[in-house]
Amino acid sequence: MSAFVIENDVMDRIMTLLTAQTWLGQVARQIDTYVLSSAQMDDLDGLPRAMFQLNRAAVAYRYPHHQEPEADAALAALHDAYRAPRDRLFLRYDTTEHRGALCDGLKALDCFLYQCNEGDQFSDTAIYRDLRGTCDQVREIIVSGLPEYEAASWG
Repeated sequence: MSAFVIENDVMDRIMTLLTAQTWLGQVARQIDTYVLSSAQMDDLDGLPRAMFQLNRAAVAYRYPHHQEPEADAALAALHDAYRAPRDRLFLRYDTTEHRGALCDGLKALDCFLYQCNEGDQFSDTAIYRDLRGTCDQVREIIVSGLPEYEAASWG
């Protein structure tokens, strides 16, 4: 297993997913209870900064002999300056029309979680668990909206 620090465009896709407004009615509120507390909604850059910090720590744990203090400090400064893409936040998604965007955000979030899965000290954090729960919810939303799922026999 290898690990890397995700780039800003991956975080942009995650934040677009996490702030999406309507998916089958109440889903935005369900995700809000998992990840985006009202305090985090007021500080939309706090969550990605915490995620970047977790990602960097997991990669440093995975590769303890490959640390470069100057490069690590520059990356931390870049992440601390990250701002969520305001023009892409709070979109109103419908699962049938925007399934591709939901899948794109889900894949980005799966990538992030994979990069942070380097030890219990990372996967046992509240932010990791909350984002894992969000992945499960989004996956369920996507699958339950598929015509193949609707057409499948119930019993």
